[in-house]
Amino acid sequence: MLEGIRLANAGEPEIEVSFHIDANGIVQVSAKDLDTGKEQSIRVTMSSGLSEDEIESMKSNAQAMEVKLKDEEESEAMAQKNELLLHKIRKYYLDKKATLAPEEIQKMETFMDHANAVIQQKQIDELKDLYVKLNDYLKNLKV
Repeated sequence: MLEGIRLANAGEPEIEVSFHIDANGIVQVSAKDLDTGKEQSIRVTMSSGLSEDEIESMKSNAQAMEVKLKDEEESEAMAQKNELLLHKIRKYYLDKKATLAPEEIQKMETFMDHANAVIQQKQIDELKDLYVKLNDYLKNLKV
């Protein structure tokens, strides 16, 4: 609002108004009373109604969610790889169970139960370690 305009009938005061809009959408409005020479301006910026802290918090939350989703995808992919290897071990176990010694059967069942528990937890570091163990176990079975 332009202050300092003399009292006058409508249309009498001569006010020169200029608008400038920059590339970022910021509007600069200037008004000058030609009789008194008083000039005022206002700058209008686009605002989402959020403070800088709120915007930064939202950015941080979005980045954290992106990392979490990436980790979940990686865990799921590793769990699937482990399940495939475990399936091969189970198949070997079922095919050869009749010819295996009781202690070998117990050892394989314990290993498969442990592997299944690790897969269900979906902790990426444990899944990576398990992947190596499952590969080594398969190599030792000579499947």
